[in-house]
Amino acid sequence: MTPAEVIASAGVYNEAGLTLLSIYLTVLSAYLVMAYVAGADLRTSQLVIINLLFLTFAGLVGYGAVARFYEATLVEQQYGAPISSAPDPGGVMIWVLSVILSLGVFGALKFMSDIRKKEDAS
Repeated sequence: MTPAEVIASAGVYNEAGLTLLSIYLTVLSAYLVMAYVAGADLRTSQLVIINLLFLTFAGLVGYGAVARFYEATLVEQQYGAPISSAPDPGGVMIWVLSVILSLGVFGALKFMSDIRKKEDAS
């Protein structure tokens, strides 16, 4: 592969990762709005279904985003044409992104739990 092809290939992976990351943020925001507006009024069965759907979709989309960024890093390393000037452009940042996305999911679930406990206390 020529350096231009490597850059284009890694760019496609990065673009796909950013697209999936924006979908993740949209799903997370929708879940938080739903939790705030209707979380206290949900029955247990509805809560279980919504939480399972949220966990499944956010997990798949988050994994897809991280995987696309990792694939871009692999392409850069395999063909020796790093796009960024950082010594390890993907290794540490992929783990950081994974932790941040996981914290977002668990934070949203905690928010739903707090909304429901607040309603129970009232």
